[in-house]
Parts: sequence; structure tokens; C-alpha cells
Amino acid sequence: MKTKHLLIAAFTAMLALAGCGGGGGGSSGSTAAATVYDAPALVKTDTVVGTGTEAAAGSVVTVGYTAWLYDSTKADFKGAQIDTGSAYTVQLITSATVAGWVQGVPGMKVGGKRTLILPSSLGYGASGYGSVPANSGLVFDITLTAVTPVYEAPALLKVDTVVGTGAEAAVGKSITVNYTLWLYDATKIDYKGTQVGSGTAFTATLASTSLIEGWVQGLPGTKVGGKRTLVVPSSLGYGSAGSGAIPGSSGLVFDIELTAVN
Repeated sequence: MKTKHLLIAAFTAMLALAGCGGGGGGSSGSTAAATVYDAPALVKTDTVVGTGTEAAAGSVVTVGYTAWLYDSTKADFKGAQIDTGSAYTVQLITSATVAGWVQGVPGMKVGGKRTLILPSSLGYGASGYGSVPANSGLVFDITLTAVTPVYEAPALLKVDTVVGTGAEAAVGKSITVNYTLWLYDATKIDYKGTQVGSGTAFTATLASTSLIEGWVQGLPGTKVGGKRTLVVPSSLGYGSAGSGAIPGSSGLVFDIELTAVN
């Protein structure tokens, strides 16, 4: 979820199919260039209105989809099909997917089906991508199957569940810990949503060059043998871009056991 071209990366295996429509993918036949059509504006058409959880900007959504190049000569504007996929999961932020999805998917509810027509300015622009030509509009049929809200933690919170008696962690020292990581979920009593990581005997220097700022601010004062829960806002975690399974602007919850300080 960290690059603008993540959505198109899911298309890689089939993008070459667009060349069958005359896009010039190295076939030995005709050398005629295909006509490229741009869509005039973003158009959203619900073919089935869902009844489940509603997607919002920043939500993590799971969808099935089919994608075509836009063709203004077709009644449904669907030109060459370039991909189809199921159970595709992405966060609705511009660092993770095209702006047309960020603007076009919110408002859908689980179970719903929506057709999006995207101008190139909300897709892959004047550069294009892979077999999507420059300045080409796109058409997507999207079925929304799941929505996972993203929650932000309001502030750094430190809770000692076991107070240690050994050496004390301090900024600049090497620490060894066992930890479990969850996404922050404001609807849970303990704020622990989906578990997204864990580790044993993890060793690092307690410094911002090695660790997220939430650990650098949250672990000093812990003593060996101690256990501390940290609730970390995204500003002290992975920020608006996120990282791996961690969505952008998501709070985090860590259970951390300090086993050594050097």
C-alpha cells in the first residue's frame, strides 16, 4: 500500500492483453496504433446498492473488479479488457491506489456493485502505465465484499502491566523484547483490532534511526522483566502512508516484554 501504482501491479499478468486491441505490444501483425480515448469526467453508477458496511476515504476495502480501457465508441464505454480480479484488498488513499478509486469507491456499501468511469487525470495520467496508454480513460466494474475501518489513536499511551526489576531501558541503549502488534480499534475495550505482527528476541537500538518514534518515546523507563502496553498514534508510527499490513493513518497497539538492556 505504499505506491501509487499498487492497483495496476495487480494487473501485471494480464496487461499485455490490451495489446490485442491494437496497442502495439510487439505482435507480428498489424502495426496500426489503437485510438486512445479519454473519459470527460468521473462517473459513478450503482448497479446494485449494498446494505452492509459503508466504505469511506481511508478505509481498507476488499473488492472484486474488472477493468477496461475507456472507449467512447462503445455504448457502455468498455473497450479492451485489461484485467479482472477477486478478493483484492487496498486502502482508499492516494499513496495506495489511483485517485479515481479514492474518489469513486467511498459511499459504496458491502454487497454493492458500482461502475466507475475514470478520466486519465484520476487514473494513470499523461504517462500511462504498462499497457494502459497515456491519457487513456478507464472503466471499472467493482463489487464491494468487505470494509475494514481505519482508526487513529488520539495520543501516546503507556500502561505497565508488569513492573520489571532489572536494568532500565533508555534512549540510545540496545534493547531486546518480545512483542505483539495490533491495529488500533476504537470499538474494542482494549483497543486491539487485527493482529498484524509479533516477534521474539527482537533487538534494536532505542533510537529514532532504528525504531518508530512511539517506541523511542514509550519504552524508556521500562525495566527488564517488565511488560508494557503502548498505544501509538500514526504520527508516532507509520504515518499517512502506512507500511505493509499497517494502513495509512492507523493507530497501533503493542504489548512489549523487555528481556534485556545493553
